[in-house]
Amino acid sequence: MDTARAKFAEGVRLYKQGDDTGARLAFLEAERAHHAAVTIYNLALVEEHLGHAQAAVDDYERYVGEAGEQGEFTQAAVIAAAELRRRGSKIRVETDPPGARLFIDGTPLEERAPLTWLLLPGKHHISVEWDSGRAEQDVDVTSGAPKTVSFVRPAAPVSHEAADAGAPVQNVVPVDAGPPPDAEAPHPPEVSGLVFGGSFIAMPYHFQHLHSGENDDGAFAGLAGEIGYAFADHAFVGLRAMAAIGSSCKQVYGAHVLTVGPVIEYHLTRSFWLGASLNGGNGEACRDGNVLSTDIVFSPMLDASYAVSSQDYGQWLVSIGFGYFFANPTNDTGLFYAPIGFGPRFY
Repeated sequence: MDTARAKFAEGVRLYKQGDDTGARLAFLEAERAHHAAVTIYNLALVEEHLGHAQAAVDDYERYVGEAGEQGEFTQAAVIAAAELRRRGSKIRVETDPPGARLFIDGTPLEERAPLTWLLLPGKHHISVEWDSGRAEQDVDVTSGAPKTVSFVRPAAPVSHEAADAGAPVQNVVPVDAGPPPDAEAPHPPEVSGLVFGGSFIAMPYHFQHLHSGENDDGAFAGLAGEIGYAFADHAFVGLRAMAAIGSSCKQVYGAHVLTVGPVIEYHLTRSFWLGASLNGGNGEACRDGNVLSTDIVFSPMLDASYAVSSQDYGQWLVSIGFGYFFANPTNDTGLFYAPIGFGPRFY
């Protein structure tokens, strides 16, 4: 306990003198001697001053988790962590093969690749090391613009003894050469924070009157939009709306489908999404001068999407869904519909 107090006091003194590196080492020694939540909070302050955004956020959250809502610095820690996330950007480092040691701006990380790390805006140097190879590159980080950085282990050069023996010489990949031309396309960024997107849709439909047997088949065309928030790395909840029109009625908007409702989407794999929504709205079409309408009812819908292109800002998706507008007691018309879309999703 005495050692912890002495190191803590030394850390405070060095921090006030502007020696953030020395203060960090002192607080770490104090923590090793005796754990205390206030030491973690001070360590977070130092990490933030050093520009170590991810380490600072981790320490702030650790302090909040231990001190609870009544902690002396809980409110300050929550605000500081949120501000760092707002200013920073998540950078995902991937290596082939995985498991490489990581160094960001010269600081070694405990975790190994692949890894997602929060960095503040500016130029950062990332290097990776395998047991037999090393690669590095500079990365320009922009606030709120996540990106993926990929490294491929260079081929090992042949020793002089092997060359003298007539062994074939392998091609050596320079450190700054980047991935080979046939490298896999960029991975999508980690799903986090605000998620939004839109798409053009074609919508085959089938109206069915439950008692008269009167049916109508056709297709609508229109737009869909969504906005939500990621509550986990692979899922988000939000609101989705669709508006599509057809040509079976005399009026331009006579034949239509209009829906809006909550949606949840799950990132099943890197390229494949599954989702479900509960829409409210109505559908309408015309047949032989008669109007077929669902009135205002609810419609569950399931959908699946596949990413045909992944970029730093998100993905371009091809999607297909299947939904049904239930008939209500005053209107016995139901509607099956299957929107097929293409458009971007940003996150």
